[in-house]
Amino acid sequence: MLTKFAATLISAASAGRLARTVEVDCPNDAWEPVYLANTNVQTFNTETNEPICKPKSDSYEIKCTATGIEVDIKYGLLYEAYDEATIAQSLKDQPAMLGNCAGFVPTEFGDFGYKFKVDYDQKDVDGNFCYTSVESGQSSAIEGDEQTYINFVYNISGNNAGVTNELGLILSSKLNFSVYCAIPESFDVSNSHQVDIPEGAHTGFQGQVSPDLIAAQFELNKYTEDWSAVDNESIVEIGSSTNFKVDPQDSFPANLIKYFITECHMDGMNDKDEDMSYVINHGIDCFSPILAAGHSSPHDLTFNMFAYGHSKKALESNMLKCTIQLCVGDSCYDEYYEAKEVCNAGYIQRLSPAGFASDDNVADGSGDGN
Repeated sequence: MLTKFAATLISAASAGRLARTVEVDCPNDAWEPVYLANTNVQTFNTETNEPICKPKSDSYEIKCTATGIEVDIKYGLLYEAYDEATIAQSLKDQPAMLGNCAGFVPTEFGDFGYKFKVDYDQKDVDGNFCYTSVESGQSSAIEGDEQTYINFVYNISGNNAGVTNELGLILSSKLNFSVYCAIPESFDVSNSHQVDIPEGAHTGFQGQVSPDLIAAQFELNKYTEDWSAVDNESIVEIGSSTNFKVDPQDSFPANLIKYFITECHMDGMNDKDEDMSYVINHGIDCFSPILAAGHSSPHDLTFNMFAYGHSKKALESNMLKCTIQLCVGDSCYDEYYEAKEVCNAGYIQRLSPAGFASDDNVADGSGDGN
């Protein structure tokens, strides 16, 4: 699964638009006008009558990672008129802000003059998150992209010192705009492993982590029978109860972004070299009773190991794939769970994690269970 990121600048003008032909009117050469589609007619804010402009592509650079955002900008994005030396000094004394957190003047820089770099879960000295807002369930403007995203939005604003002279006179306007990074709300992690029929050959166990940016922040690990340690080296015997768990890297802001398994399926090959797949669980807690599948938390999965054939190739082909869902907010998991799909026929709803009922319920849903 291809994990995608979006990095976008949002113009401060967000009200209705009015189009009319005028000479280009923008704060400075770091900005450019927003035109009506396929024309040279600039758009205007219908409420303020101000022209709508956007930052030029060469006046900023945004880098979104799985754990944070980095923004480099030219001074012209912060102030309408400015003296570069004065601005540089003023920003050292009173930094511009990315949401609730301060930026800085880098000691070594190329085409830009100011930098912001924060983690998504980073806070200011007062304990406030750096981001201005978090928006879940956002859609991409890219045609055909059905993925939904979590947007971390940051308002950027300059300081007053940069436009105030020694007499306390404000000589220019500060400019405000927003940036955001969009993190996909769902993605796949996988674990390829060899299984063994008792008395079969033991040649080892291998774990595989998706190279995608977000998925690389997680590992799908096999655990010992008592869950005391990761055990990605031993071979699994067919029929034995086997534990798997999704573990985040230390760098992932798991204290802010909640994650949970929504579905796991096993891919593999049979003795005829045909591709096979079986859904072990879906809808978080709808499990296959054939495999005695279940979990103790939304992060893990236990089932009786199986294979699709007896040949060496078949036994080495198993690939467990789990889909992970991300969400933000104290109640986001509960809201997702309440709206989740009903269990397919043949699957059992086991409500075992904290917050769920302790009894098992057989689903009456429709479907073939495969």
